[in-house]
Order: sequence, then C-alpha cells, then structure tokens
Amino acid sequence: MEDMAADKASEAGQTATLDRDSREPRVCVIGAGSSGITACQKLLERRVDFDCYEMSTETGGIWRYQNDSGRSAAYRSLHINTSRQMMAYAAYPMPDDYPDYPDHFQIAAYFDDFVDHFGFRDRIQFATEVISVKPVSTGDSSTQWEVTVKPRDGEERTETYTDVIVANGHHWNPRWPEPAFPGSDTFTGEQIHAHYYREPSELAGKRVLVLGIGNSATDISVESSRVAEATFLAMRRGAWIVPKYIAGVPTDRVTAGPLTRAPLFIQSFVLWLTLRLTVGKLTDYGLPKPDHMPLHAHPTVSSDLITRLGHGDITVKPNIDHFDEDNVVFEDGSSEKIDIVVYCTGYQITFPFLDDEILRRFAEPRRQHRRAVSGGQCVRLNHEAQRPVGGPSSPTVLRCPLERA
Repeated sequence: MEDMAADKASEAGQTATLDRDSREPRVCVIGAGSSGITACQKLLERRVDFDCYEMSTETGGIWRYQNDSGRSAAYRSLHINTSRQMMAYAAYPMPDDYPDYPDHFQIAAYFDDFVDHFGFRDRIQFATEVISVKPVSTGDSSTQWEVTVKPRDGEERTETYTDVIVANGHHWNPRWPEPAFPGSDTFTGEQIHAHYYREPSELAGKRVLVLGIGNSATDISVESSRVAEATFLAMRRGAWIVPKYIAGVPTDRVTAGPLTRAPLFIQSFVLWLTLRLTVGKLTDYGLPKPDHMPLHAHPTVSSDLITRLGHGDITVKPNIDHFDEDNVVFEDGSSEKIDIVVYCTGYQITFPFLDDEILRRFAEPRRQHRRAVSGGQCVRLNHEAQRPVGGPSSPTVLRCPLERA
C-alpha cells in the first residue's frame, strides 16, 4: 500500500512538474534577419527561453549580400532608403560615423554588432532550415508548436515550443507577372526578376527595359542608364517620387515628429506640398500622374531618378502589352527592340513551413510586428526597442486568443 501510494505521489509530482513546465514560455524564432534578432534581444532581456533558427551561416537576411541561403535580393550598390537614425534599433543606435544612408555591407555589420553586443549569438542555430511548424493541442485548451528543423549537414529533428515568432522575411520569393504577358514565352531577349540582379555590368551595352516604379526599379533603371545602350522604364501606374534629402536633411527626419500625430489627410497634404516645391510635377519628367495622394500607397525613394529622366537617359513607357520576338509592344502602341527585361514586380509573401490551413486559422495579415506567437497568448514585445528595421522583414503574426502586456 505504501508503495502504491508512493507511485501515485510520484505520478502526481510528474504531472505537476509537466504542467508547470508547459506553462513556462519557450519560444522559437524563425530567422536571424532584422526582425528576428531584435525579437531575440527582447526575449533575452526578459529572460525568456528561446531558440533562433537561421537558414544561412550569418545574420542579416536580405541585407547580407550574396547570402549563402540563396535568398538575399541585395544588389551590389544597394543602400537603405530610410535614414540610419530612423532605421536603427532604439536599443542600439547605428555608429555616428555611418553615413545617412548606409549600404548593405554596413547594415550587415551593424546586425552582427547588435547580436554580439547583446550576447546571444550562441542562441542562433545557423545553417538550419525550419521544415514545418504545426500546432499541437496539449489537452488543456492551449496550443503548443512542433517545429521540425534540419541542419545543413545534419538530420531532421523536432522541438516543441509554446510560442513561435515568424521572421523569415518577405523579399525572397519573386513574384512574376501573372498572367505572363502574351508572347513572353517566345521573346528572344533575356527576362530576369530584380531578385537576381547584382551588378550593372549585366546590363552594359544592352537595350534594357525595367518594369515597375518601386525602389528597386528606380535603382536598377538609374544604374542601367549609366552603362546600357538605352534604358526604358515601364509601369502600370504612377507613384510619388520622394527625394532622400529636403533642405540638406534626410526626408524621413523632416517629415517625422509632430506631423506624424496629425490626421492622415494633413500629413498627406503637407507631403504633397513639399514634393511639389522640391520635385515639381512628375508629369514634367514624363512620369504618369499618381492616382492617389502621398501616403496612400508606398512611395518610391530616389534622388537620382528625376535627374536621369531630366537628362534623357531614361525613357518612360506605359505597361507592356505583349512581346513580339525581340520587340516589346507597349499599351500605347509603341514598341522597342529590347535585349533584357528586368521585372521589378515584387515578392510573394511565403511561409513554406506553414500549411495554408494554419495560416487561415492563426494568421493576422496586419500589425505584422512586435509580438511573440502563442496558441494561448501573445506576449507583446517592447514597441520602441523593436522598431522594425527597413520594413521588409517584420515578423508575421499568428492571431492568439489572449494578450498580455
């Protein structure tokens, strides 16, 4: 009887321990890019147990040029399009000797310094891919997560976590035109996505068509205009072109401050007036008039595009209508002989380790940062210290029933 009582007590103790341990948060962070590492820093600060899995052998994500994960979209001349003061982590500012708009080499070095400063490099498991993330019921109305990972030179294994932060980035799975333009399958020239562009030497001496009016499109068309035989910039719609400086000050610092607390229509009007005074009418440069006010869609940041247009080094075209062997015919009926088309058509937001059903059940498409993920609760991370860097790789949110500050 005493043995039976001891066994029952032992079983009860094991159950209590299991329940207590299951309530202790253990977090999986997917990705050691700009958002993944700041999530790690906040978890470390709050003494929350976590593991971070990074597909490549270094931090930085898309900011790591020629990243050995094969997923970086950085081209050789890439610089940030927000100022270093606005882009930096509040908990760890960028060095004072950095320029206003650092290049990707400096940003990658900054991320390395951030990780080493806070001392959690040993918590990042590099060269390790996350294969799947699946919710598992614990029997007490809460959900945990089974995360299967595979080291580059090792065997798959599965770990269990109470929370998952998805920070795998959004700029690695190229979106091509859908449906494809008629005749693109028989076009005799070359077609690439901006994701695979690296250096202007790829465009030297060619007749280049860049499709798009985002930041990558303007950067690539400007580079092309310096080395190509001819450069054409085609687009479906207009966009507001924002210079990097206004009155010698980075634009995002000029427009920050009290103005950001004003109603959107006031912010929009002030920016419209500022751009009218500093840039002028976009139609004067051959660009289509935007069909929206500033701040109602993502602006394009470029100080070089307007100059190259004014020099006649870039010719603006409407959207592609169809291809005809080595010619591209545009929607206005004009055509040009083209050697290479660079599609700057964005990226698909993809989570290869999550089933579609899980996304439907748990994903929250907006408010994409500042939260850890849990089946039972979301831990809100400090807003200031986790300011998203550069925007593209903010962690994706899984919706949770409860939140606590």
